[in-house]
Formats: sequence, structure tokens, C-alpha cells
Amino acid sequence: MPKENYSGKQKIYFTKPRLDLISLMPINPKQKVLEIGMGGGDTLVEIKLKNLAGETVGIDLMDLPDTNQQNPLIDAVFFIDLDRDEINYPDNYFDVIIAGDVLEHLLDP
Repeated sequence: MPKENYSGKQKIYFTKPRLDLISLMPINPKQKVLEIGMGGGDTLVEIKLKNLAGETVGIDLMDLPDTNQQNPLIDAVFFIDLDRDEINYPDNYFDVIIAGDVLEHLLDP
């Protein structure tokens, strides 16, 4: 989905932590978590604050200034279009992959 489709969204659309998804995660402070469609990064920050991951990586379509995307608790952030780009991690690297409210935005999930 093009970036312009998000221009009218309020900031809360991008920054509310997904506590419902976090509650489904296994308890393992050493696991590696990837969030696809991380928005402002609040879910990944919450995961680190709850000591549910040793490494957190986020992917989003766009840079959102004044959000947690730059928070040092997030280990890596990539701004890519998943319909065209990839991140370079080995197969089975991540223990948990979060894709809340993102699959419907992809051309061929």
C-alpha cells in the first residue's frame, strides 16, 4: 500500500502498543522478535520493558518522527516496502514474528 494512504491517519494509529498480541507471546527473555508493520515502535519497546525478548527488530514502510522508532530498546529498524524489499536475516532466525494489522496491506502476503 502506498505511503500516501497513511497520511490522514492520527498518530495513535501508529503508536498504540499491541498489548493483545504481546499477551500471546511465550515468556522467554532471550527470544528474538520481529515486528512487521511496527508503526511507531511502541509494541517492541513494551516487549523489551517486559523482558520478553533479548532482541527486537522492526520493519515499517515509513519513518515516523517523534515516535519510538528511534528508541534504543529496539535493536534494528528497517524502512522497506515488503512488496519489493527484504531484510537480510538467516532462515528461522526469529522466534516470534508479529504481523498485526499488516497482511491486508500487502499485495501477496
